[in-house]
Amino acid sequence: MSHALSTEDLIDAAYSSLKDDFDPALLTTIRAPLVENYAAKEHVEAMLRQILLRILLDRPEKPVAYMIDLIKEYRPRTAVVIGPPASGKRTLAEGIANRLGLEHVCVSDLVEGMKLTQTDVGAQLRDYEEGGVDPPDELIETLVTTRLREKDCAGKGWVMDGWPRTAQQAVNLRALGLDPQAVLVVDVPGQTVEDRVAFRVLDPETNTLYHTYENPPPLGVGIRCVTRRGETSDEIIERVAKYQDRLPSVLDALGSGDPPKKKGLRTVRVDGSLPFGQLDRLSDSLAKKIAV
Repeated sequence: MSHALSTEDLIDAAYSSLKDDFDPALLTTIRAPLVENYAAKEHVEAMLRQILLRILLDRPEKPVAYMIDLIKEYRPRTAVVIGPPASGKRTLAEGIANRLGLEHVCVSDLVEGMKLTQTDVGAQLRDYEEGGVDPPDELIETLVTTRLREKDCAGKGWVMDGWPRTAQQAVNLRALGLDPQAVLVVDVPGQTVEDRVAFRVLDPETNTLYHTYENPPPLGVGIRCVTRRGETSDEIIERVAKYQDRLPSVLDALGSGDPPKKKGLRTVRVDGSLPFGQLDRLSDSLAKKIAV
């Protein structure tokens, strides 16, 4: 399935239907600043992408009436992608966000970005990093909740990876009214995770992850790439075991356990053992499953 219409496509379509009634010169003058600003402010693109996808998936007999019902019930989509290290959750979350017009919230990016700021929180994060200690949950939770409450996330919806990692973090999200409408669980065998991490490197300038065989860094970038802290073989085995041990309680706290506790919550199990080259196609399939 091709990607959804861009903002420019939507504006063109809207104005093409008005040309018989409006002066083309006037449309040319007002459309860019007026319409694009309105579309961005009210998050029209994200809403139309999700509604259009739902119509195409369900193929209702009366699409106009169906669309009206969707609009009445519409609220921005929210989802979390949960998985062990090197499971591709970040790539999947980014792909889904692009297809549905949602904000991609990557918790590791939030942390790295905050480290670069001259703020008290940034200083605390740098101190923890220099001491080789993970920052406390409360500190990261503040970053997460602040980001999810920002206007773009609240208006467009979001897909988050890297959080929650514990049952208490999930409980806190729900208590704040920030629990997701969909939970995507990426399943990857432990040995596959170990193999991937063995060849995973980070570009410290862009915070971009690469796999030296499946997704190598561009020419000239590899020389500055490094291995991330906490990704030795023994550390990865420990992290995967911890993830597997915590997963049932995290899902239960989100309302996605067995049996589910939260009405309307969609839980999707994802085969994360696929090659990275197939994750883009998988993002298409997952976007359909969590659309409006």
